Amino acid sequence: MAIVQVALGCLHTHDRKLAHQTIFPFVMRLLGHRFPRIRRYTAEQVYIKLLEDDSTVPKVDNIEQVQSMLSEVRWDRELGPPSNVREARNQVANMLGIQLSERDKVGPITKQSVKKPVDEFATYESLVESIRTR
Repeated sequence: MAIVQVALGCLHTHDRKLAHQTIFPFVMRLLGHRFPRIRRYTAEQVYIKLLEDDSTVPKVDNIEQVQSMLSEVRWDRELGPPSNVREARNQVANMLGIQLSERDKVGPITKQSVKKPVDEFATYESLVESIRTR
């Protein structure tokens, strides 16, 4: 969680390209982090940062909407449906004019679990039972 403060502090660089193309997308990734506590903390800190100084944001047309989303969304809920925290994060990024990669927008691809064939002798009890029935 300490990296959130470091990243937000780096936004005051003179290199606007670095801030808009590297630092802001990184902060948006933290808003979509797999741990709810990090998402909530990041949203709080970005909200405070926007209250203090919105000059580092690429697009300031709808800062009030961004601030209301940051404060109203329950960032400690599920990333995907039904809560759709990731979708809220994508909306915040779009309103701020931050370009996210397709992978960041969608999130990690979950692996499909492969069902293993059931072994009838997987437990000691089944082994004992098979010997009794002989």
